[in-house]
Amino acid sequence: MFGRKLVNACALVALATTAPLIGTAPPALAQADNCGTHKVALGDHLSRISLQYYGTTDRMEAIYAANRDRIGFDPDTLTIGMVLALPCFRADADGVDVAQVSPQTPAAQVQPAAVQSTLIDIAEEPVSGAAETPAMAPKMSASVLAQPAGSVMTLAAGGLEDLPRLGQPMTKITSLRLLSGGPFAPFAGDDLKNGGLITEILSGAIALVDDAPEVDIAFVNDRDAHLTILLPRGGFDIGFPWIYPDCALDTLTASEETLCDHYVASDAIFSHIREFYVRADNPRSEAVTAEELGTGVICRPAGYATDDLFQMGLLPDRMTLIRPVSARECLEMLDSGAVDFASMDGTVARAAVKTMEVQNPLLVLDALTAVSSFHAIAPRIAVNAQENIQLVNEGLKLLSENGVWFDIMDAHLEDPEVLGAAPVEVSSTE
Repeated sequence: MFGRKLVNACALVALATTAPLIGTAPPALAQADNCGTHKVALGDHLSRISLQYYGTTDRMEAIYAANRDRIGFDPDTLTIGMVLALPCFRADADGVDVAQVSPQTPAAQVQPAAVQSTLIDIAEEPVSGAAETPAMAPKMSASVLAQPAGSVMTLAAGGLEDLPRLGQPMTKITSLRLLSGGPFAPFAGDDLKNGGLITEILSGAIALVDDAPEVDIAFVNDRDAHLTILLPRGGFDIGFPWIYPDCALDTLTASEETLCDHYVASDAIFSHIREFYVRADNPRSEAVTAEELGTGVICRPAGYATDDLFQMGLLPDRMTLIRPVSARECLEMLDSGAVDFASMDGTVARAAVKTMEVQNPLLVLDALTAVSSFHAIAPRIAVNAQENIQLVNEGLKLLSENGVWFDIMDAHLEDPEVLGAAPVEVSSTE
């Protein structure tokens, strides 16, 4: 059904655009009493739930944070019948909305108890437990990612952006030219099985629609060229994977402005939970701000964006960046003390650490977590841009409903070649 090819280009650049700014507050709510619970139904997503109860999709991260003990580490994995707590919001002294647990929701449903993690259960969801009162839960500095076998550490357990929804009538589409790049394990890359996780999800979704078009996929390892030349000049119909920004924000990077002004985006293909990790014996293991990380060496796998590291002030002066190909090698360097911090997708990190024998407890700096998602994009100037994106959305819905999405994800996250060690590329930011 689809073919893949590698196209050489000038330089390898990050495969995903900037994550949301840390600490950016969503706009104030029209009402302050939208709280209670929501029972997940077929087709529900956090963005849809946020829009239903709060009149904006900007609350999906707060909903996820209030229900992480039940949802787990992937905000897309909502289970039909699951009851979610809907956080209330109150204004703090500076007039900024602050999420608090709904007083209408039993505390046992929304407040995570202390979590005991060992190596064998690091990928499990935190255990929900009863709490004394339904007071606002504090933001914890760290939670456990992994520990040496046989050891136990107790810590208190510690959000997706909406996209344009396209409703244009579809025309007959007989072929689609898709554009991606790599290496970006396990998401995309010509050297990965079936082109990577996102590639297989997207091509599989398109194959499910009625009269599915022929799909040809090319890999060009120059992301700037994707946005400025290859897509807008009609070389390709759809690009992926991209993090589509909240275009209402006042502070957007140049690439984010380009995405907002010139591209339409699909529904979410995969939720990207950007996390920071540290060894428990690091004096900065209780950091809750980027400033508190200080200076040092940080590891982030090849293919990931680094714009957020610049926005947070970590690059170019405070940190030296190391970029191996695999997530596992980043975590191994963190475990051995070769780097001070590691940062990557949380789902991938948990899959990788399950294959390791860690010697030191590794923690998640929860306060620095940011949630976004990967999407397919199409240039607005293309005649069939909306129809192409609508076709992708239709296929993604079918793939989610029949459960194949989860099978694809599991297959890639359990692939030892994707998660294993690889040669290291080092770049100094001095």
